[in-house]
Amino acid sequence: VPSFFKKAIINVMNNDEQCFKWAILSALFPVFNHAERVTIYYPHEEKLNWSGLTFPVKLPQIRTFERNNINLTVNVYESEGTDIVPVYLTNHTKRSAHIDLLLLTEGDK
Repeated sequence: VPSFFKKAIINVMNNDEQCFKWAILSALFPVFNHAERVTIYYPHEEKLNWSGLTFPVKLPQIRTFERNNINLTVNVYESEGTDIVPVYLTNHTKRSAHIDLLLLTEGDK
């Protein structure tokens, strides 16, 4: 990732059930402007293997995603009060790219 990018949470504004896909793509293909726009990530959809996933993706399906994309690992966290706690931690090591996701549900701010 280029050094001019800040470490931040990107909330891609989508109107479908594919939040996981857009979150993964926003992490792998960062942009300088309008990172929240889903259309920015359309050209990258076919660069990863999404087979075997149903959207919205449930936590156990992340293992399928990691099997399909053997260079990637994913951890998922959620907010509990003032704490950030892991809800899915990869069991893979030594892959070329790692993505941390924050799971938000309706009502989370």
